Amino acid sequence: MNGTPGCYKDFSKFGHDDALCDDCRLYEDCFASFTAIADRMDADKTVINSGDTDHGLYETPRRAETASDAIADFRYPDLPLNMSNITHEQLVDRAEQLASRYRKEKNYLAVRDEYLQVSFGLNQFGLLAPLFREQPRIPFLVTERNQSHDQLLIDQIVIECHWLWSRKERVSPRWRELKRIYSSSNFDCDAVAESIADNEWTSDFRAEDLLSLSPRQQVQLVQLRNNDLKERWRLIIDGKSGYDSSTRRSKRTRAKISIVRSTIINSADRNHRIRGQEEVYEALWLARELLHQDASLAQIAELTALQLGVKPLSPRTVSDKLKILDVIMSSIESPPAVTVGL
Repeated sequence: MNGTPGCYKDFSKFGHDDALCDDCRLYEDCFASFTAIADRMDADKTVINSGDTDHGLYETPRRAETASDAIADFRYPDLPLNMSNITHEQLVDRAEQLASRYRKEKNYLAVRDEYLQVSFGLNQFGLLAPLFREQPRIPFLVTERNQSHDQLLIDQIVIECHWLWSRKERVSPRWRELKRIYSSSNFDCDAVAESIADNEWTSDFRAEDLLSLSPRQQVQLVQLRNNDLKERWRLIIDGKSGYDSSTRRSKRTRAKISIVRSTIINSADRNHRIRGQEEVYEALWLARELLHQDASLAQIAELTALQLGVKPLSPRTVSDKLKILDVIMSSIESPPAVTVGL
């Protein structure tokens, strides 16, 4: 570590170790606004007990030793966060670093405190929707999950409810107590966790029966969307794997987004009007793919912007770019299945 003096000390509040000081050093200034929140969280996690020591009192850290203990005692930061000394771009960068750390260490509780602060901060900016952020993921296979993933699920639902609340999205909860949460001038994380997140309901029930979220709202979210949308997203991003019993070989269908990305990049090599805007055209394609066929230009513009973390393009600009995109996509055939021997 070549770190800056004080870096580890300043960022130990967020659960970092020495190995991450070089990363944290870059964010020493921009996360200064979170220090007061972290101090309060640290104070909450420490209790003073009497004991047989020379001083008569000793501090007992209240940090749990096991995942189950931590889940039983989770806390959320006070909202709204003070965002005066941090930019949206810095939060996006930090989210990517936290997601990378989680993929390496497989320990959600080690990154939870800062993940919550970064996520709520991004919500307050209201530019990058939860679905399109780098963040910890719950394993697809149930056998690979542990108790910390239960907490991750609860936290992501709370974050997504806060996203809807921050953007003043119209939500029509089924029950009166939930209506009070969304009509309040202050967002209560604990109330949302207890009333909406910490219950063994299906994704379909939460998104459609409990909160009555529209498809336009659901395609912005990770957890608060129905299973059909989740499956459509998986096919777009990851493709599909299957098994051909006649040939005893596995078949994998290439992800749609990969084919679209390659096509756009190839077109950009030949067309200067596309060059430098490849990400915009990819986002436009994905927005139209996720939304209903009858989605308005304004809705497509909104979802495109929420992928890129920017302000929406005008409907006229979107219309012009969609025409170019249609020409680009006309060369795409059905994605081929790749056969792999077992």
